[in-house]
Amino acid sequence: SDSFESVTVGEPLLTSDEDFQKVATAIVDATAEYDDGKTAIVFMGHGTHHESNAVYAKMQTVLTEGGHTNYFVGTVEGSPMLDEVMPLVEAGEYERVVLRPLMIVAGDHANNDMAGLEEAGAWAYEFEAAGYEVVSVVEGLGQIEAIQDLLVEHAQAVVGGEDEENYETGDASLDNTRNQDEIGENELLVVSFGTSFNDNRRLTIGAIEEKIEAAFPEYAVRRGFTSQIIIDHVMSRDNVKIDNIAEALDRAVANGVKNLVVQPTLLMNG
Repeated sequence: SDSFESVTVGEPLLTSDEDFQKVATAIVDATAEYDDGKTAIVFMGHGTHHESNAVYAKMQTVLTEGGHTNYFVGTVEGSPMLDEVMPLVEAGEYERVVLRPLMIVAGDHANNDMAGLEEAGAWAYEFEAAGYEVVSVVEGLGQIEAIQDLLVEHAQAVVGGEDEENYETGDASLDNTRNQDEIGENELLVVSFGTSFNDNRRLTIGAIEEKIEAAFPEYAVRRGFTSQIIIDHVMSRDNVKIDNIAEALDRAVANGVKNLVVQPTLLMNG
């Protein structure tokens, strides 16, 4: 649109080698209480058929080379899947398996595909059937402060790069949908896939947005979700309106935004 003087897009969470090291440190720290020598700690990512699915193999390499040989990374829809991860776990002398999502939010995949105990195919079900004690930590990466800080750094890179002078699912009513008007000339649009799990949305996406807002007081922070299915579900169930990307951009144009920064909370390019 001619209304924008600049549009910049930040990097997703896992982009640089330094990002991988920071995320590896963050997830190891977040699961340190379970790391007793007898426990396999398994992270479940979503996966993609895009070539960027390689980030999961790289994360595995970073963890293993860092000495965390009891940490394993798998995916729901990409590679490696559970049938590739389970033999690696079984090759060790582990008594317990801790599962945690390698996703920004703990939504449907984390609650059902990972932590489900009632249906064959769910990771918790399969590991329990294999004789392991299973602990599911249904918390998204967005709840980890170091992850929030890293996404702030990514937004800082594009904000600073443009102008060095500008440095049950819970209660939906507690969530700030960030679709207010009166934006001003500077907007920082935080783009997420989204989730219909209200508390998890507030504790992950909401927490990241708050961190970004605190870091950039000269920018109005707004929200856009890429999943229309989630947007429609939250609207029909909770009567809470969340902008999709087109609506968020239309809102920016209508409000006279001149400098738009877009920061995804997505794990990777894809």
